[in-house]
Amino acid sequence: QEFARLRVLLVEHQAPIAADIANILSQQGCVVLGPVPTIEAAIDLNRTSCPDLVITNITLRACMAHPLLQKLNERGVPYIVMTGGPEDAAFSHTEGALFLQKPVEESALIQALRAVVSERERAD
Repeated sequence: QEFARLRVLLVEHQAPIAADIANILSQQGCVVLGPVPTIEAAIDLNRTSCPDLVITNITLRACMAHPLLQKLNERGVPYIVMTGGPEDAAFSHTEGALFLQKPVEESALIQALRAVVSERERAD
């Protein structure tokens, strides 16, 4: 499997969406951490589980994911941002992040995973 043992922290508060994405990730060989529904839980799990990648909704229960993204930037953990709205100035500090439009298509998710893995391999 292309993404065997890739540890992915999934941050999504909508259970059906989280289940769909977790299923796709598992089918691709990823080890899914979570899903977790809050920024606080994501920051805690990021600290204790050392994921290779984080996939997060930009808005979780009316809270923006900015504190999580800042922690990920500090630790050098790559992330993919899911959004139900247009990419706009609110996301300007996420320069270089990959964005997925919700509802997330399986092919788009796999393409984003490939991009992150490819970038990591170039950095190593």
